Amino acid sequence: MTTLPGFSLDTPPTDRHTIHSGHNFREVAPELISPLAWSIIGAGMEQGFRGAAQKFGRERPRGARPYYVSYFGFRPFFNMTTIERLADELPLVDPEDIWELLLGGPAPDVKREKRPSQLHRWSRLRGGLSFLGSNADAFGKAQADLAAAENATLDAIDSGSAWQNGVACEKAIQAGRSAWALHIRTTCVAYVAASAAKRILRLQYDEDTALELLRASAHRDDDGQGASARAGLLTVDLDRLNNYEVADGTSAFGRFTSASLSSAASLLRASPAPARSAVVPDHVGVPLGTALGPLYERVIKFMGLALGERERSKEVGLRALHCTRVLLDHGAFGTDLEEASLLGVDELRSATAVERKRLAAMRSEELEAAAALDYPVDLQHQPRGLTEARRTKRHGGGSGNALAPGWAEGTLVRESDGEEGRIVVGDRVDGNYVLAVLPDGVVSKYGSVLSHVAIVCRELGIPFVAGVSVPPEDLGSHAIVDGWTGAVTVTPKTVAS
Repeated sequence: MTTLPGFSLDTPPTDRHTIHSGHNFREVAPELISPLAWSIIGAGMEQGFRGAAQKFGRERPRGARPYYVSYFGFRPFFNMTTIERLADELPLVDPEDIWELLLGGPAPDVKREKRPSQLHRWSRLRGGLSFLGSNADAFGKAQADLAAAENATLDAIDSGSAWQNGVACEKAIQAGRSAWALHIRTTCVAYVAASAAKRILRLQYDEDTALELLRASAHRDDDGQGASARAGLLTVDLDRLNNYEVADGTSAFGRFTSASLSSAASLLRASPAPARSAVVPDHVGVPLGTALGPLYERVIKFMGLALGERERSKEVGLRALHCTRVLLDHGAFGTDLEEASLLGVDELRSATAVERKRLAAMRSEELEAAAALDYPVDLQHQPRGLTEARRTKRHGGGSGNALAPGWAEGTLVRESDGEEGRIVVGDRVDGNYVLAVLPDGVVSKYGSVLSHVAIVCRELGIPFVAGVSVPPEDLGSHAIVDGWTGAVTVTPKTVAS
């Protein structure tokens, strides 16, 4: 059993040789997140957690905010364990449901404190409801911050003023942190609402049926909108990856972005309305008793709103990051984009030119070493080395988590040009890539009920199974994907021919 270091809402103490992982980021490749992006994203996430803790948490975090350590210590706090700790404070919520909904499996084997009493949890309900109810204000603030950043960015580019570049860059950083704070807020709200909905369903249905009904209800109805009337004047040339992955548009980080993702983004820009994009599943009508039905519908509606805001917060956050990169490319903070990507925000503001070059050189070496490793996606906290976390073994190698219903037959491929009869497979299949090529089915090694790719597949009616690793030798084989049971059946090439 692993004891989480500094198991607290505060940032735990760190050193260069310590590995930090929330045991949960099964869709994250660390070499895709630069110190610059992390100093904006990570600080925003912690702001979101602190806002929740101030409303209904036991702890009142006062420690240091996240800061860059190294590519071998790239996660200085624990997102999912923090959400679990906050959920512990509320009635009608089972923290284990949060892990099930995100990972499709049990929580990691970690040491936990005893859960508070029912009386304590009911006493926190008022603060929790206040936090849920303030989501709209937080979203409005994030949108307003982005609009100010985009307008300031365009004004700075038009004027060519170094001073205006710096001012606009500060606004873009603020907008990014507001967006990622909102992302954490809405993530907390979505998982708490989902757990409460499952609790209601369990009063009438068995465990498996309750989870399937909840999965069928967990899709969003809307997408991001422009925060600024001038936003279209900014060319957004970075690819959207999975939930927390942001590839920097520099030579150091851009080379880690696969060609398939780049082509997917190009297809999306060229074809904003694919033929099948209008296929959206109907809302699931759940036959509950007269007392439970309205309550369930209200909770599901609230969860749907939170999921929509969660997706839009990523759009806002990535657009703010893009503004930052544009301004740095135009000379903000007196550094070039390549060097800036290897520095945190505080270092950009205060470090000398000599110190910046030293830090950039050191981190460039760390990046090369980290990128060369075959990273285990879940990492135990160990004083030395990388240790893969133990996972629950699945029975019958082709059985995974059914995350989007449907049935598909076709050829297993890593990349597709939109041909018929293709099933896209991979370790971390990107939701935008699915939108671009519209495969018949999707199989991913990592994924969850609330992953971007799962939401996209449910909206488009594409069966999706996660938790199944397809070996390279099976590529090109014929396969059947059952999105209801999670079964993936592969026919050997010799038999298929």
